[in-house]
Amino acid sequence: PCGDKCYNMWNGFSLERVQADDDPEALQIVLHYIKTLVKNDEAVYQYMLDWIASIIQKPGVKHGTAILLYSVQQGSGKTTLPVLLSKLVGENMFLQTSDPANTLYGQFNKSRENRLLINVEENSAMTAFANNDKIKSMITERDYICNEKCVTSYKARCLARFIFTTNSMNSINISVDDRRFVAIDVSH
Repeated sequence: PCGDKCYNMWNGFSLERVQADDDPEALQIVLHYIKTLVKNDEAVYQYMLDWIASIIQKPGVKHGTAILLYSVQQGSGKTTLPVLLSKLVGENMFLQTSDPANTLYGQFNKSRENRLLINVEENSAMTAFANNDKIKSMITERDYICNEKCVTSYKARCLARFIFTTNSMNSINISVDDRRFVAIDVSH
């Protein structure tokens, strides 16, 4: 909601501007995919749906947890979920990177700005462990210092939710009591 003296540039999510085909099976296919991905675990499935819903229902409220989709087997379809969600929020609010050392954790971090969903693909343990504190901050912080080349740094909102996808069991430093990650061993 904006006040009377605020010019609202929000045009809605990209999916809102698409005409529905009245195809009730399309949603069922996506829901079936998510349920299969989480190995038909009803509690994990409901958590995933709630986590996804929070992006749409409350885009201005940070959830504070990241999803880690793990499968030892390649080709399990774990990166399909972030791609599907990118269609929901729009390409301009989605970032997919396999080089987080430069795009997210490095000195210049402009690529994070105005994103609602960030997918870190094939997260490497060496990079993640070296940037453990930065990762934790990115998941929970509401604001960050945006640093762009040749531009003065400035404070920016950080509303992004994170999905990490990996085939490596030890790709992120997660303790048993860590509140920032939900690690899901996905079906292959």
